[in-house]
Amino acid sequence: MLENELATKKDLELLEERILRYVDNKFYELDKKTDRIFYLIIVFMIVYVLTNPQVMGVIKLIFMK
Repeated sequence: MLENELATKKDLELLEERILRYVDNKFYELDKKTDRIFYLIIVFMIVYVLTNPQVMGVIKLIFMK
């Protein structure tokens, strides 16, 4: 009767493996999201630079001389 309530070493190893897989999966998902946010920030910065007349004036000054 008590045997059914005790965990074996193998049970603990399987549980540890499941937990590690779960955590790895969550970190992978987080990494994908942060990559998307990083690229989105880069795109916004490029759009801001290209649409800002003051920045375009500075770029023209740099490359026209």
